[in-house]
Amino acid sequence: MPLFTLASDALHVAAVIAINKPSAVRFKKYTYVAFYGSDYGIRVIKFNNGTLKVEQDKRIASNPIGTDAHGAPAIIVDSQGYIHVMYGSHNSTQYYAKSVNPEDISNFNIKTVPITSPTYPQLAIGYKNGVEIIWLGYRGGTVSRIVYTQDGGGTFSSERTIVDFGSPYVIYPWGIISDMKKPTSALHFCWHYYDSANYVRENVYYAKSLDGGETWRKADGTALTLPITKTAADLVFDSTGLGKIEYSSGLYYSCTPSDIKLDEDGNPYILIHTPANGGVRVARYEAGWKVTTVATNLARGLTSCAFGRVSKSLIEVFAVGADAKLKKFKSTDGAKSFAFEGDVGTAYYNPAEYPSAGCTMPMTALDLTPQTGFLPLCVWAGSPLYLYGEEVPAPTAVANVLTMFIGGVLALIILRDLVRRIARATRFSLR
Repeated sequence: MPLFTLASDALHVAAVIAINKPSAVRFKKYTYVAFYGSDYGIRVIKFNNGTLKVEQDKRIASNPIGTDAHGAPAIIVDSQGYIHVMYGSHNSTQYYAKSVNPEDISNFNIKTVPITSPTYPQLAIGYKNGVEIIWLGYRGGTVSRIVYTQDGGGTFSSERTIVDFGSPYVIYPWGIISDMKKPTSALHFCWHYYDSANYVRENVYYAKSLDGGETWRKADGTALTLPITKTAADLVFDSTGLGKIEYSSGLYYSCTPSDIKLDEDGNPYILIHTPANGGVRVARYEAGWKVTTVATNLARGLTSCAFGRVSKSLIEVFAVGADAKLKKFKSTDGAKSFAFEGDVGTAYYNPAEYPSAGCTMPMTALDLTPQTGFLPLCVWAGSPLYLYGEEVPAPTAVANVLTMFIGGVLALIILRDLVRRIARATRFSLR
């Protein structure tokens, strides 16, 4: 089985590690993973997808907020290969580390980002007016904000509030992702809220931006005025009628939007966990939000699931089971139905612990561009830090011949049309 142990001393405080994301990204032939070491130190691992070995393991820094799990790192890699890591905030200073050299985690420069009361940093990368941009989304106090850099982290924009539901609601951002298209990438964002009057986190919402984060709209294209309010927001999943689970004394969850991914056409899919029944669901937009149940009676941990590959023809979901096994589910009909594929490894799950720390999640979001050879699909922490992937076969000889044949036919058609245009031009010039 293509399962690898990346580190033997990863911390399994899953709840916050999963919110601060991506936790793992693939760039060229490497997978970079950011995580907590057992001492709450900020760690990055560089795994070679070709040799299937860990090439570098770097402790960037101590956690500035001690053993507070909210300081977990998020990681992204830019087009030049520089590694960017955000960490160490809980309504406090946002720390930012950038590698000194591309594709090398041996040395980092560390600074702070001038933003207000940040928690839960989330990174996305793409383009705005043809220039590469890194977005940083986060909870700022009780609202959701975003800033960006277009000079590789040298400077950051002023803060912009995206979502503000007002009292008694606190916004929890759970995913921001870009389609990475030029000249300006689309951004997709999902969140839920904490109702401080009823002590419960619930519901899932969505918004997208087609101009690099300047303006936002619903999935159907309806324009949204910033900051987005509760009455105007695009409701993906209403969990208010579902059961809830106590994750700390007197505090409850009814659902979490654990992950968000896009298919090749930029259509969003949101992975939703309902911990009271150990349920995992996938939301997709088809003239309205449609939600499909993947499975129930899985682990009740709050962040125990993540997407693998997502395309129009294949959607993979990894989820921790109540038997402490990491399970794989697959859809081949656009998330209308899912089938259980099997267990891929052992995970950490102790239902006696409060759920937000007692269950380990598969880390996300890997860059799953087409490739052959070993393809990393899922990373999760259990105490050991694991990576699971699968072999993607090279095109068969028949496929290669067919590709060459089609290419040859297209070339002949182009050549024929060119000859005809030249002939017509020649006849015209002789008249």
